[in-house]
Amino acid sequence: MSSRVRLSLIACSREIMRIKQITVKHLFGIFDHTINLNMEERITIIHGKNSFGKTSILRLVNGFFNLKYSDIRAIPFQKFTIIFDDNSFVDVVKDSTSKNKKSNVRPKINFNFTSSDQKEKLTFYPNLLDGKTISFPLSMIDDFIPGLDRVGSEKWLYTPTK
Repeated sequence: MSSRVRLSLIACSREIMRIKQITVKHLFGIFDHTINLNMEERITIIHGKNSFGKTSILRLVNGFFNLKYSDIRAIPFQKFTIIFDDNSFVDVVKDSTSKNKKSNVRPKINFNFTSSDQKEKLTFYPNLLDGKTISFPLSMIDDFIPGLDRVGSEKWLYTPTK
């Protein structure tokens, strides 16, 4: 059974889970943050000094749940963990061997899902397609899709929808 099918089966077999805790290790290479979410009142306020990673942590959570791997790759961290209310968790780990900023190699990210009873473990590698990583120059996107304006290193704005 493929990991995608197994992942879907695991997701469908459970009731809705709530996030209990978010942990990030080595955010920007220096910060370790743990955010315990208020499960009773269902509101958690995240506060801290500027440039300490509040928005980046929210982007990691959004990137994970919306399958935006480029957002996850763009934020420098070593390990990102989401713990759910049933004590199952997912670890998002960046491959530390692909840190060279001058290299065109994107960091590899692995998703390790562990069930609450620790019996079901699943690792998902979104970087792989039949054992090969697809790679192409980002400038090709500008050439093949008219109406795109590049607004960041891996972000474009489709101008006809402004």
